[in-house]
Amino acid sequence: MVPQVVGQDKDAARQALLDAGAQNVVFAYVNSDAPDGTVVAVDPAEGSPFVSADTITISVAEPYVVPEVMGLSADAAKAAVEKAGLTAKITYVESDQPHNTVVAVSPEAGTQTSEGAEVELSISSPYPSDPFHLLQYFDCTSREAATFLGQESYALAFGGTHSNGDANTSYTSPAGDVLTFTDKPEAPAAGSGADDVLANGATIGGVRLAFSASSVPAGGTAETEAGVRAVMEACGFSTLKTLATQDDLIAPEPADGKHFICGYGEDGDWSWAVIIGGTDEASQVIALACPKNRFNGGVNLSSFGGYAADYIAYTSLF
Repeated sequence: MVPQVVGQDKDAARQALLDAGAQNVVFAYVNSDAPDGTVVAVDPAEGSPFVSADTITISVAEPYVVPEVMGLSADAAKAAVEKAGLTAKITYVESDQPHNTVVAVSPEAGTQTSEGAEVELSISSPYPSDPFHLLQYFDCTSREAATFLGQESYALAFGGTHSNGDANTSYTSPAGDVLTFTDKPEAPAAGSGADDVLANGATIGGVRLAFSASSVPAGGTAETEAGVRAVMEACGFSTLKTLATQDDLIAPEPADGKHFICGYGEDGDWSWAVIIGGTDEASQVIALACPKNRFNGGVNLSSFGGYAADYIAYTSLF
């Protein structure tokens, strides 16, 4: 018969089973609020008959401990905390650590606690630091981008998808900035429909921002390198490769009275551009970003001498 061992120290319980004739005693460790190392259950149960060859499993208490989750994704960390019998509370914080990863844990890993205790996970924000940091949208899921734009009071202007399922949708800020998610960010925004396609999971293939007059950064209307760099800073762009103006166009030529400067750059896997210009009466400031391969073989630049900056500016403005 299985002797009474619940509540005993695990070693004492094992010896009691051996003394009762068991030859195959194993331990199983379970989270419990009982004292560490004490027996909380036995299988077969106390008082059950057994033969010496049967496996007797002693369930031994071990404390609830905060697991090591630093650097894990939010989902993986939450799952680890819940597997440890605890409750995860997620808080998003600004951080220079990778997007949507754990940057702090409270209580810290290794802390003994009780069943269901709350563990606060500080997660590097999955959202852009501001609506103008265009490259950061590619670090978001489309649903996170939709949530962020709602928090920033951007209103859906139109919503649809391209034939490949990528988003073709536009939002307008209270100040009048127009933010468009499209595979062709060099072209002016165009579309119809009213579906919130980002919230529904449509992929972000590119992003285009048309600044309102009140949102253009200081110096950002000047058709100079300094003007381009002012907009670059506002958008989080860093590596400027080329500059072009209307005087650099090979073909076609812009209409009389139109002028621009366009800066083109590449940061990591992404291409970006800043375009400032139009006419004396109506100048625009536009920024865009997309995967690098769009302007490195994805579109035909032959009419523009192979220069992405010329093509982007002409397509955007003329």
